[in-house]
Amino acid sequence: MPHRRRVLAALALLPMLLVAPPAAADSESARNFVQTVAGDAVAIAADQATPLSQRLDQYDALFRQHFALPQISRFVLGRYWRGASEDEQRRFIELFSEWTVLTWAERFEGYSGETVETGRVAPDGEAGWFVESIIQRPDEPPVTAVWRLRETDDGFKIVDMIVEGTSMAITQRSDYASRIRNAGGLQPLMAEMEQRVDRKRRNLLG
Repeated sequence: MPHRRRVLAALALLPMLLVAPPAAADSESARNFVQTVAGDAVAIAADQATPLSQRLDQYDALFRQHFALPQISRFVLGRYWRGASEDEQRRFIELFSEWTVLTWAERFEGYSGETVETGRVAPDGEAGWFVESIIQRPDEPPVTAVWRLRETDDGFKIVDMIVEGTSMAITQRSDYASRIRNAGGLQPLMAEMEQRVDRKRRNLLG
């Protein structure tokens, strides 16, 4: 993938799901949240002077703080979540989270000056907000991505991203259902995921 498109691809890989909102915040708070998260992500990507091992820790912290990874994992597994044991559920959450962070970091390694600006904000019923962002790319037309937010006791969580009309949460749910069928079950899939996570980490860190 060309470098100038990797930030967009990284953002598109942020998988999300609905979480129950305790209360509604104002639109400006939602806008500021997205701008801050996007700005932090770009800052990590741009800081090539910091060793990648340290930046991986920063990406990991960003994800675990701002994205609803346990709920996302549950949504991605769909009906297979109900048939999984608690140990299997915990293992899948961790593997899915690690894979997501590593993939995002890998794609951001091609950072070439992309910026993210927030646009319109609209309420998502009484449960949260849609926040539009404009991804500005050098020498390419801008791309619009919509972030879907929910409020939790820990503040906003990003629960979905819609890029060019496609929900990343729904796309990944379909993808993982297919992968489980092809692997012959959840346990074989997780064994495969563990190998892929280890391989990607080694490739990234050289």
